[in-house]
Parts: sequence; C-alpha cells; structure tokens
Amino acid sequence: MSGDQQDELSDFDPTQIISKGKCPLYDQLESEVAVPKARIPYIVQNFPFMRKSLLTYGVELKMNLQDNSLSVQTNKNLLDPTTYLLAKQYIQLVSRGFAADEATLVFQPSVECEIIKLRPPTSKALKRRTRFAGPQGQTMKALGLLTNTRLALSGKTLAVIGSPQGIELMMGITRDCFEKNIHPVKWVKGLMIRRELQKVPDLENEDWSKFYPKEARRNHKKKKVNIHKKKNGIVDVGKFSERKVDKQMEMGDFSAFKSKKSAE
Repeated sequence: MSGDQQDELSDFDPTQIISKGKCPLYDQLESEVAVPKARIPYIVQNFPFMRKSLLTYGVELKMNLQDNSLSVQTNKNLLDPTTYLLAKQYIQLVSRGFAADEATLVFQPSVECEIIKLRPPTSKALKRRTRFAGPQGQTMKALGLLTNTRLALSGKTLAVIGSPQGIELMMGITRDCFEKNIHPVKWVKGLMIRRELQKVPDLENEDWSKFYPKEARRNHKKKKVNIHKKKNGIVDVGKFSERKVDKQMEMGDFSAFKSKKSAE
C-alpha cells in the first residue's frame, strides 16, 4: 500500500457517507420481544418515556397488550445500525426487572449487558435464590457495588448491566452460588478483601489466596443405613421342622384320615 493510499484511509470519515435524514439500512428492521405478565403494568405506565428514549436513537417502539409483547422498528432517523440491536436489549432488560431509565445505560459504548439463566425452580434452587438476594436484597446490592454492575433478579433469570470484566465476574459468582452451593456472603468478603489489597502496591505480585477467608471443615454425621445381607448358597431344607400333615402324608395316613372325615 502506497503512502497516498494510507493518507486517504487515515482521513476517511464514515459519517460523510450517511446524510442526515437518510437511513443507512436498505430495508426497515422489526422484531418482537415477549414480556412477562408481571411487568406489563410497569411497562404500560412507563411506555411514553421508553418510546421517547428510543426515538432519539432512531428506533420506534410499539406495544401489543393482546400478545404481551413489545416490538422495535427502525425509521429514517437511524444513523447507527447497532442501536437497533441495543434497542432489543433495552426491552429485554426492562422486561427482566430493570427500571426504564436505568436500562438506558446499555446505549453507552463502554457498557454491555447479559441475561443469565438460573436453575429450574426446585426447592433447593428457590432457597439459593433467596439466599443470593439476601434480606431486602442487601446481598445482591453488595455484589453489584463490588463488581461495578447493576443487577435485577426476576423469575428464572438474572439481568446484569456493566463492564465486560464485571459481567464475566458476576457470571462466575452466579455459577458458584447456584450450581456449587457456595454462599454469596463468602464472595462479598473475598471481593472486599481484594479491593483493599489492590490499594497496596507491594502486594501486586504476591499470591492473594492466603488472605481470603477459608471455610472450616464440618464433620456431618451420616445416617446409618441398615443393610440386610443375603445369605449365599443353597438353603438346607432339612433344617426346617416338618409339620404333622407332612408326616401323615409321608406315612400314607393323611389320605385315610381325610376319607374318614368326609364319611362322617
């Protein structure tokens, strides 16, 4: 590549191709997102704000109460095609428990989002879910502050907004709490210790695992199971005592006794 061509590429401005009032997409894009019934009243109440927020990015929002769904559609004011994908994520975040104004953070370039699927709602999973949220949601708020993320727990999903590093860390915490049965308070303590250790430059190249809290070993008493062992080998029939009827049948007296009894 010659020097003149490199200069042309360095001076290239992609915004010059897109004129104002002209959409860069060849055709309009439209997609529909299902919304849980529990979130319909909130969305109906905040629909004007949501619609106005998406219109600033060149995306129209429509609501269908019969199917409990929201649909996004591009218009001529759309300049960046990626905002169409972000608009779909915005609807998913609102339907999964985020506030309408808080979910607009997804349009920032340094912010991403993820919807983590949790385990099926069994009795153990529900206990771990309440333990993850904590009393009045305090444990989940602490995890969000320590990972620089925003969390919303709704049904079988956990919605996360934040940096890619924070989302990746939050996915690992969720996996440990719901699949490996690790208490979330242990993660809170570990993250607080990690934050304090990051302030000490002398410990930058050392192993921090020795500073993290360790669980004490618990000796759980196991229930004794009575196992009845089967006797191997052939059972000796001679060990059993013979009945009186068996002796009579062996001597031939049983048939005579039966015939006398029937004659009487």
